[in-house]
Amino acid sequence: QLYEEFKRETFLSKSDGTQAAYQTMYGHLENELANTKLNHITPQYLSSLLLSLKNKKDADKALSTSTMLLDKRLLNTIFNHALAKEYILKNPVHGTLKGVKEKRRVDLPVINDEQLKQILEDAKHHDTLFFPHSDGIHWYPLLLFAAVTGLRRGEILGLRKACVDLEKGIIEVKAQVRKNTPDLPLKTAKAYRKIRVNADVLNIVMDDADPESDFVFANRRTHKNLSISTLTSSFKTFIKFYGHKPFPTFTFNNLRHYNATKLVTAEEHIDMVTISRRLGHADVNTTYNRYTHYSAETDALAKDVAAKNLI
Repeated sequence: QLYEEFKRETFLSKSDGTQAAYQTMYGHLENELANTKLNHITPQYLSSLLLSLKNKKDADKALSTSTMLLDKRLLNTIFNHALAKEYILKNPVHGTLKGVKEKRRVDLPVINDEQLKQILEDAKHHDTLFFPHSDGIHWYPLLLFAAVTGLRRGEILGLRKACVDLEKGIIEVKAQVRKNTPDLPLKTAKAYRKIRVNADVLNIVMDDADPESDFVFANRRTHKNLSISTLTSSFKTFIKFYGHKPFPTFTFNNLRHYNATKLVTAEEHIDMVTISRRLGHADVNTTYNRYTHYSAETDALAKDVAAKNLI
């Protein structure tokens, strides 16, 4: 009852993406929480519940640490709503999962140039020999585009040909695919953006695009947009087939992480505002927090910067 009231009173002010996140979270917890009285929900109860979902024996159904902590944050908003309504005296999310922290993305492994080149070679091989019998995806242009633009999965799959200006080398990101639905609003206002793309890459992508579809990256069998689930499962199969998985946690999303890391560490010293704008982050601090970090190599360069004009 609390969740339904929360939806009625707050969902109109939330984006489609945020609403979907709440629905997903509630789907994880509905069986356990739906018939539980509010005054029976304690930090210990919630901690045990969330950890049990993370530690499921079926790895495909287990929640990652980041998803578990996202569920906790969304629950916190719902219980704050209950607190404001005076249904409860204390938010039980406070004190839940003490000591459990998400790994910062910069601490996660980053695919290197040689590993990415190998995957792109695998993609060329796949597209040449196996495509007629596969999943309707041309992998080479898709993976190349993802690595050099850093777009989110939904943004890539939602990109229409009308949003590509080949002459100027600019793409306009103004819609996304979520699940299997195209043309949905983007996550935040800053996600709506125009960015320049390397001309050679853009030509490769557009020359390969399905002539029977309005989408840049379409399902070559149906000529409609690819779904997120198809992309995710097919990419997992593709990587497993060639056996060149760079590290155990490697997914399609790591191509965005690769792009951001390359921009942050570029010798050309690209400013953080530009990087944040290209990635479509709501705030430049998000870019700082996710993609800037200490490295011994940079520290070795830093030791001489202030000293060189003094000695």
